[in-house]
Order: sequence, then C-alpha cells, then structure tokens
Amino acid sequence: MEIFDNYFKFPMLMIDEMNEMRKHEDSKRFGDLPGKPTSTEEGMELDIIVGEAEVMDTDAILSINDKWQPTRESFRQAQDGKFDCCNVTFSYAGNYWVPMNKEKFKKMYIKFMKSLPEKPQPLVITLSPKAMKELASKLPKKDKDESSE
Repeated sequence: MEIFDNYFKFPMLMIDEMNEMRKHEDSKRFGDLPGKPTSTEEGMELDIIVGEAEVMDTDAILSINDKWQPTRESFRQAQDGKFDCCNVTFSYAGNYWVPMNKEKFKKMYIKFMKSLPEKPQPLVITLSPKAMKELASKLPKKDKDESSE
C-alpha cells in the first residue's frame, strides 16, 4: 500500500488572486486591450482553473456550504436555489471550492469512505475492581530501592 492510497481526491476551483488584481489594475489604467478583453459589461471575467485536491481519509469534514462560480450564469442559477459549487471545510486541510453541488460531493465522499479497507479496532478489556485487585496481586512486588528509580 502506498502512502497516498487512502487520500480522498476531488476537483477544486482555483483563481490566481494576484493575476486577477493585476488584470483589474491594468483594466483601470488602460481599458480593455484589443483582442484581450479583461472585463465584460457585467464585471470582470475571472480566469478559473479546475485542479485536484488530495486530503487524508482521517481528516474530518467540518462543513459543506452552497456556493456559485464567479460567472453571471452561475449567479442567476444560485438565485433560483440551483448551486453548481460548494465550499468544503476539512479540519486540517482547510477550505476547498468544489465545482459540484453539495449532494454530488456528499455522494462522492461517501463512496470513497465505503471503499476504504476496514481498520482494525483496538482491543479493549474492562476489568472490575475485584479483577483489578486480583491482577495486581499477581504482579511481582518491587523493593523500596527499585521503586525510587
């Protein structure tokens, strides 16, 4: 088994904030450049890339909320309650903007978790006070000199 075999893989949306800030500043200074529009009549067009995230199977999901993409069409759909994205927060790995709705993400996550091999459960033995005294009486006694070490 490889170290990353039990990592949950899923798509994520990425926007380069530094590049978007530069595009916004360029648009303010120079306007739209011929052949390279940086904005539309409805606002800035963002460069969105779909990448992939990998999160450990032991990382708990803290929350999943509805989200929409930064496009006019996605916003219109969200106004009608039809979200095409969700934001997922893991306890260790943090937040991810996922290009699928909550229901689809949940199904994908549950399918992954069910595919994992069963982890062995630790053996737990509970002793009554009587059994504990009996066990302690069978342990070798320590000399006073040994107990101070």
